[in-house]
Amino acid sequence: MAKMIQRKIVVCVFLVICLIYANGQLGAQSGSPLSYGAVTAKVKKGITTQTDIITWWGGPNITTIDSEGLETWVYERSSSDTDVNYDRNQKTDAKNSTTGKYIGIPLIAGYGSTQQEGQAEVHESGGHKTTHSVKTLTVIFKFNKNATVKDYAVRQSNF
Repeated sequence: MAKMIQRKIVVCVFLVICLIYANGQLGAQSGSPLSYGAVTAKVKKGITTQTDIITWWGGPNITTIDSEGLETWVYERSSSDTDVNYDRNQKTDAKNSTTGKYIGIPLIAGYGSTQQEGQAEVHESGGHKTTHSVKTLTVIFKFNKNATVKDYAVRQSNF
């Protein structure tokens, strides 16, 4: 009976170690969040390397090499938020009130677009208000032959 308990404890410890390791690996892939501020604060032309960028933000969505042999990386990120708020003065049951948020998948449609600012889409009906907004971020890095950043551009859109 004691050996059975020992085996269960060993299996539990092993599973905990695996989960901790997996969590660390997932965090290492994405690094810090990719944002306009993070890029402009961290990236230094001629100093920042491809390895630095991969460590901070993971691999790019698109890579290309131009006619001069210079590599370009493109990062695309987007998020979509939907909030649904029920009016308590209406006959809607307050227990049904919901706030939902989800993150969309990276988009390529914004590649090369200019910065745009706009308002969230708002719908009101039946005692509730729904607000929908989308944020996109496009970052383009061009590298020197020695794998340091030659130039970069960051574009952010909110609509």
